[in-house]
Amino acid sequence: MTRCLQVRRADGKSGISWDQLQKLKNEYLGKETCCVEFYPPDDNLVNEVNMRHLWEVPEEMLPMGRR
Repeated sequence: MTRCLQVRRADGKSGISWDQLQKLKNEYLGKETCCVEFYPPDDNLVNEVNMRHLWEVPEEMLPMGRR
């Protein structure tokens, strides 16, 4: 089952750094979990709130394999 982490700032402002996303990913999904963000075509875009989504990628689907 693929998991998704939805992240937004409590104050509603923009600006979530890569370091912050990595820390939250590690805390909630685990340090060994690989995640991606998707950037859809404009006609599929839903941009109603300032939120980021990190999607877990199963190890067998990783293009670069595990190190």
